Amino acid sequence: MFADALAMISLALLAAISPGLLVDTPEVEPNQTRQTVTPAALAAGAAFTGVCRGFDATPESTANDTRDVWRVTIAANPLLVQRHTLMLTTSGTQGHTGVVVGVQATGGVIDPASMASLQSTSINTVPARYCAVYTLGNAAPSFVYRVTGSSASSSPYSVSLSSQTIAVPDAIPCPIAPGPVTLSTVGRTTLNTKLFLFNGDTLAPIEGAVNDDTPTSPTTGLPQSTLTRTLTPGRYILAIANGGAVDDRPPPADDRVSTQPSWFLTESAGLLVNGSSTATGDFSFSITDAYGTRNVTAAKPGAYGIAFFRITVEPRCGWADVGRQGGVSCPDNTLNNNDFVAYVQAFFTGNMMVADLGATGGIRGRDQQLNNNDWIIFLDEFFNGC
Repeated sequence: MFADALAMISLALLAAISPGLLVDTPEVEPNQTRQTVTPAALAAGAAFTGVCRGFDATPESTANDTRDVWRVTIAANPLLVQRHTLMLTTSGTQGHTGVVVGVQATGGVIDPASMASLQSTSINTVPARYCAVYTLGNAAPSFVYRVTGSSASSSPYSVSLSSQTIAVPDAIPCPIAPGPVTLSTVGRTTLNTKLFLFNGDTLAPIEGAVNDDTPTSPTTGLPQSTLTRTLTPGRYILAIANGGAVDDRPPPADDRVSTQPSWFLTESAGLLVNGSSTATGDFSFSITDAYGTRNVTAAKPGAYGIAFFRITVEPRCGWADVGRQGGVSCPDNTLNNNDFVAYVQAFFTGNMMVADLGATGGIRGRDQQLNNNDWIIFLDEFFNGC
């Protein structure tokens, strides 16, 4: 018995060290329902396999014409944003379809037995027949993955996992001010979008910081997204996806989707799923704080893709706080010569975001013109101090 246990431990260690030695997980029938799923714990390079020639979901059946349902657990890194690709292949006729499954909420009540399709493989992606999910801040997120086939798909299939770390760029060069902050795709793209906000250090989802559809009245809305939240100093990560993308957060009250009779969710925190197989799209958005609006150009990163951006929030010493060490044009919560250097440069290079501070009569406000009114406001704000 000791020798057998030692052999099993040695095999596990070898598999962990050498991905090429990872052992595939075979299906165990019956596995066509949530109650009879085959568990598959995957690291990059591992796979699960089975035979599936149909769609039948009859409980307790062991026939190959039933669908296969898996409980997939991913060995993700909780400190990284990662994209995990599940590649569905077979040596025979290409007739299988893979689906990432979530749960459905009706009237705001989640049905844990539901099988909501969040993302389906497509023959039109390159390569064909893959799914992709993203993880943030969870070491072992899990989800249900369903395989269906046809009478022609008699050869065994394999679903293998590969993982990629996503580099998260800064959305804009400078920090924004604490307080009410609005993130929006309205007027920046014609796509149906969805926004998700996370803690930039822990990668934990921020409760209620999600928006699919911008509400414009109690009954109508825009398919673009607007998320307004009060942000404290710190770092945040914004995720942008196609409308209908989901994680485990239900839509908050200021999301028009919350008034719809049903919506879908993942079952694990830190798991994001975008169901759109379209490879391209405009994910551009704007960031608005007390000092103005910055526009950010962004594009969808491939089929099922989600774009990620880092946003830094730091205190700001009023409208005249426009420069930091070296005269760099960014606020630093102090007023000194750096602000004069940065303001002069911004004014004479036509940088409206920095230099457009005053309107007619020397009133604080942006009028898309640079003249003496802007200098009046800058000098007033500077000598009034923080």
